[in-house]
Amino acid sequence: MAVTLVGTPTSTGVKEKSSFTFSHTVPTGQTDTVLVVDVGARNAHATAVSFAGQALTKVTGPTTGTARTSQWILVNPPTGTGTVSVTLSAAAGFIVAGARTFAGVDQTTPTVSGSAASAQGTSNAPSVTSTASDASGMLVDAVYLNAQTNTLNPSAGQTLDWSASIETQPGRGSHLVPSGSTGATLSYSAGKSGAWCVVASCLAPAAAGGGDTPVAGSQASTVDTGSAGSSAVVTAGGQGTSTDAGSTGVPGLVVGGSQAASPSAALAGGPVVSVPGSSGSETDTGRSAGAFVAGSQASTVASAAPGAPQMIARTGLQGVEADSGTS
Repeated sequence: MAVTLVGTPTSTGVKEKSSFTFSHTVPTGQTDTVLVVDVGARNAHATAVSFAGQALTKVTGPTTGTARTSQWILVNPPTGTGTVSVTLSAAAGFIVAGARTFAGVDQTTPTVSGSAASAQGTSNAPSVTSTASDASGMLVDAVYLNAQTNTLNPSAGQTLDWSASIETQPGRGSHLVPSGSTGATLSYSAGKSGAWCVVASCLAPAAAGGGDTPVAGSQASTVDTGSAGSSAVVTAGGQGTSTDAGSTGVPGLVVGGSQAASPSAALAGGPVVSVPGSSGSETDTGRSAGAFVAGSQASTVASAAPGAPQMIARTGLQGVEADSGTS
């Protein structure tokens, strides 16, 4: 699955601080999320970052130089509004910071190996090159410029995520969808020259999820709740809530028009089919195969022990059980 920016990025600018806080909201309803926090400062660098009491891990960033920027990450951050807390190596005259949430990120290895990079210089064109990426991932960067200007724009192709300044000393964070696995250069154009620092890395995509897929028109809430190896299909019109709640290898099928709540709650030995018009709640609660025929209202087709002959509730039959015997 592809990595995407979710929620609203937040940012702040402060001065003469050795620690500070700001708020950020991690949206609900997302999967495989990470929180990325960027901190830029003059003559100081972040030594610790936390969100809602959970420590972030440093991805990259220098610890010397006039302009210093660092990138930090937290896998599976708590949802809702929380406090980002930052501790610096010393009281910095000018500090900028931003936070953003991404979804669809690998929860074990959140950044592509070899993608973390940082660069420092003095000019009006800050840039950094990340040499590794993933076409389904996301390159994320941040820059701090030690110059008084309101102009600090990302290059074409980069999307600006957050912007902050303190006494017109700017910081920015952007992202870029990579075209392949060789990384990219992320750059900015500034209104004035000054000492700058840019950091970047590529967020790695989470593995694509497997499983069965309901067919168009199906209203089943669960396609396959059985053990590994079972095959479950919900065809158009099927309204079963569970197509296979049985053991390994039991194929379950809800045919168009069926209203059976569970077409297969049995052990191996199916298949079991609910035919259009059936309103039975179970098609097979035993080990033998059973079937509802159109019009049948029997609540159980086969509840017999192993070895019993298959019993069929035929059209118009309203018996409660078609087979309750033992042989």
